[in-house]
Amino acid sequence: MAKQYILATLLFTGVVLSLGVYYVFTHQQAPSIPLDENGEKIKLGGIPWPFINCGTEFDPLQVTSIVFSGQPERGAPPNDAVISGSMMMHEEYSNVNVIVKLNNVQVFNNNLPCTGTYDPGDMFIFNYAFQVPGIAPGGPYSVYFRFMNKQNQATSCTQVDMDL
Repeated sequence: MAKQYILATLLFTGVVLSLGVYYVFTHQQAPSIPLDENGEKIKLGGIPWPFINCGTEFDPLQVTSIVFSGQPERGAPPNDAVISGSMMMHEEYSNVNVIVKLNNVQVFNNNLPCTGTYDPGDMFIFNYAFQVPGIAPGGPYSVYFRFMNKQNQATSCTQVDMDL
């Protein structure tokens, strides 16, 4: 096996040199630390949270991770969530519609600003701060994030489930 690799390398080098062209192949690794829109490092200390893509595989935004800064609990201090993903096509965002359901009954619905213009391959990051009031009833909660474009069309839907 090693002889074949050496022979292939010599043949490749010989072909390149015999053509009179010399190439230096380099590889630059992409940054391994995700950066926000200002080029600042995103805090990775947190709890990766499972999520469900409630949109389609053809959505312009494909969410790839959701990280909470702490375990969501009723009556706990405010918690931060970082939702990140990849853009599959050009899109201009205006807001995100956040819907919270308890036992499949809607208990919260709010539109939050989420603006920006993204192109295919861009990294998308949305920071969301939330607090569950201590008087909130216990049970299974589902939180839906619907990212809306300038035409007020949902371009991605992500569902996060938790039992509080």
